[in-house]
Amino acid sequence: MRAQSEPGSGVLSLFFIAFGISAAGSMPPAIINLAAMNSAVEHGLQAGFLFSAGAALTEAVLVRISMYGVEWINKRAHLFKYIQGFVVLLLLLFAFGSFRSAMADPSAPKPHGLDDAMPPFLFGMALRAMTPTLFPFWFATLSALAARGRLQPVNLHYTVFCVGLGIGTIVGHSIYIVGGVLAYQKMQAWGWVLHAIIGSLFLLAAIAMLVKMFRKPK
Repeated sequence: MRAQSEPGSGVLSLFFIAFGISAAGSMPPAIINLAAMNSAVEHGLQAGFLFSAGAALTEAVLVRISMYGVEWINKRAHLFKYIQGFVVLLLLLFAFGSFRSAMADPSAPKPHGLDDAMPPFLFGMALRAMTPTLFPFWFATLSALAARGRLQPVNLHYTVFCVGLGIGTIVGHSIYIVGGVLAYQKMQAWGWVLHAIIGSLFLLAAIAMLVKMFRKPK
């Protein structure tokens, strides 16, 4: 049996483990980082980072809460199938909104989208709460770290892990946020192209999730 070290030991390395895993996991195209990029392109850098901060805060809080109920959630893993279906619907709605912006008359008022319904920080919180598709991954990660003795069942370790997770999420999103705004500024006269690209990414993410949902395990 692996002996546990002092709760204060390994805290810095645990922070960077959570930071690295979260930053890397936030880079592949998915609904949250694409929505952050869309928010930045539509409303500016500040809106994009506020959206990302809201999403990161919600993810950190939910992962923190889930540390007390991993077994209960694992017994209800089948519910994630329904959540994935909801995420696909949201992705299709975002794709539709982006394609509509691409085809809109530049001189006409901008059509309202999902991201206009509430402030970006609250929208990021709400969208992350409604799309907890990464939680099975975090459960597996937490279990692996606990088995290796890197994550101990103490508040200090849990809190440090969640802080690293949240900061890593924002850093991962920043590539999409800053990259999207820079691309839009460079293509000011061709803004419809960027909207079309963003819409295509949303659509491809929806298709990829559908394939994953219906693919039979080997």
